[in-house]
Amino acid sequence: MTVPTVNPPVARQARSRKTHGRIFEAGTELLLEGGIESLTVADVAKRAGVSIGSVYRRFGNKDLLLVAIQREHVSGYATSYDARVAAADLATCTDPALVVRTALTCLVNGPRNDRRLLRVFILLGTQNEAVREIGEESTRACGDVFHRALQPIRHRIRHHDVDAAIEFAYRLINATWSHRVVHGDMQSHGPLPWRDMIDELSRAVTMYLLGELPDDSPTH
Repeated sequence: MTVPTVNPPVARQARSRKTHGRIFEAGTELLLEGGIESLTVADVAKRAGVSIGSVYRRFGNKDLLLVAIQREHVSGYATSYDARVAAADLATCTDPALVVRTALTCLVNGPRNDRRLLRVFILLGTQNEAVREIGEESTRACGDVFHRALQPIRHRIRHHDVDAAIEFAYRLINATWSHRVVHGDMQSHGPLPWRDMIDELSRAVTMYLLGELPDDSPTH
């Protein structure tokens, strides 16, 4: 007699993954809607359509759920940035200014579509050490990609300490886009669209690293 094959653990695992995904999605939605104050275990459970105990079993508590959501969203930033840089094939580029602009643009455009959630994480990082540490891990990983992207033109960088110059350029870029993410376009003399911000930041970084403006920059 042939015994039918029964594999209930697979079904349970599939249901568990689905439940995990609903909890994760509910937590993300609540963060976007109301920040950390909206991320309660009870509200996450209600939004996900699961029991409060189910949330606790999978994530432990509110703080661990927050960290899990953040890590899931930011852990792939450096990998995707690296892929964009690789696709640009900067090692074969003969225009140093174009290398700088491409490395910068690939970096800044990465988080552009995720900036609402990033704003939550950046602000929370000023109060929550675990959130700050995860953010710093992602920042360092992206910085490593930026450093590697500029290695083919390091001999063109006009600074007595090339690595320090690249690091400062990265900090300048990172500070500019993160400030924009948190505060929006803080207008002083008119709006500065995201694309224009990239253009001007590219010119500033190119001048700092190479001592020259890119070809498309005005000379006055």
